Amino acid sequence: MKKTSYRSSVERLVKNVLAERPLARINSLVDAYNLVSLAYLVPIGADDLDKVVGGVCFRPARPGDSFIALGGEARGDDPPKAGEIVYADDEKVLCRRWNWYQDARSPVTDATARAILTVQAQTTADVEAAAEALCDALAETCGARTRLAVASAAVPEVTL
Repeated sequence: MKKTSYRSSVERLVKNVLAERPLARINSLVDAYNLVSLAYLVPIGADDLDKVVGGVCFRPARPGDSFIALGGEARGDDPPKAGEIVYADDEKVLCRRWNWYQDARSPVTDATARAILTVQAQTTADVEAAAEALCDALAETCGARTRLAVASAAVPEVTL
């Protein structure tokens, strides 16, 4: 990806804060992860587990992958480019460009009872500290019970 072509979620949040624009209020879960994202400067995304099919993974895009941009539902399917890194379940792409561009079919809402959240770092950010802060924030603001697992190049697969 070209450096300035696609902004991660945290880059967009920082840009809004620096421009003194208020953060959009979505719901307690999203508001909590946006604040942790800003505090640790890491992208965080969430998917409603009741809308996820099978397991999830980061992988290169494949022919036939399906993606509908959140907020772009009227435009329909917008498949990722071959080889683009996506976050996907067994049926569809949940997020494009690593964890930056969310699909419209699995966002968390006020009705979400179970969610999977991903915290990502492509810098020297402390992902584990950010994830622990996220767990604490979700317990405090949403009454959530959380489980934490950290995947990395050394530990590419985790089970929750």
